[in-house]
Amino acid sequence: MSLMSPRQNSIWLWPIAILVAVLIAAPARALTVEARTDVHQVTVGGKITITVTAIRSDALGDPEFAGAGVLAGASWKLGGQITQSPQHVGAEIRKEWQFELTAVLPDSARVTPVVYLGVEPVLGQRADSILGAPMLIVITPPPATPVWPWVAGGLAAAGVSVFVITRGLNRRREQSFEHAVASPLQEALEMLESARVNRRADRVPRYMADLERVLTGYAARRLGTSLTGRTSAEIIALLRARVSDVEILEELDALLQRCVQSRFGGGHPQFEILENMEQQARRTLERLDSTWV
Repeated sequence: MSLMSPRQNSIWLWPIAILVAVLIAAPARALTVEARTDVHQVTVGGKITITVTAIRSDALGDPEFAGAGVLAGASWKLGGQITQSPQHVGAEIRKEWQFELTAVLPDSARVTPVVYLGVEPVLGQRADSILGAPMLIVITPPPATPVWPWVAGGLAAAGVSVFVITRGLNRRREQSFEHAVASPLQEALEMLESARVNRRADRVPRYMADLERVLTGYAARRLGTSLTGRTSAEIIALLRARVSDVEILEELDALLQRCVQSRFGGGHPQFEILENMEQQARRTLERLDSTWV
């Protein structure tokens, strides 16, 4: 049996040392969200197109985009959406979405882009959300219609009636308007409901992954920071500064540990246990949301 010389050993060790150094020096993420539009002023009833672009500039792999949206108030009505597939531009990966907005109320309105990350876009799961810089767009009133003097009284009376009716309809529309982004708790509970499609005996690993995304996604939105790449212990450590209930943090930690063990082949729970885990996750989220400080 021949032994390698020290010099030969060092030759084999160099590639490993370089790989370790690259991994350590690589940023955990280099993802940015940008938005642009062709106009920054529009009249009520006019339409604008917002282009949301997600850019990843590191070399750690293709991000899995679950979708995008825009945070717009009641001054806007959200229309259609066009999505472009990811494109590789040098070392960057880009994906774009276009949203059509219709101005409904005069205002100086801010529109903020948001991109969601996840591993199963078909389910609409949101594991994380990245916000871009808001854009200020001025909505001006429509041009005044000329009023003939001899019908001024009649038009004024009709205008008052239309104003009262329109204002009532707008209030009702605002109350029933579905915003692009719900509260963290409401969004998490909706995701929990959507994940039931995988609560089957032949999809236990997928359901456990869905459950982990629901819990980490809620924590990321409440903390206002990305938790991509964080371990369950690191997530609990961040939450300790914001949650006063130690017992509920222990319950959340136990759920996350169960999900992580399933993801790394540590055994999957029996199908009969999944319903209890869903109920426990729901109680944990509701109690955690009520103890936030």
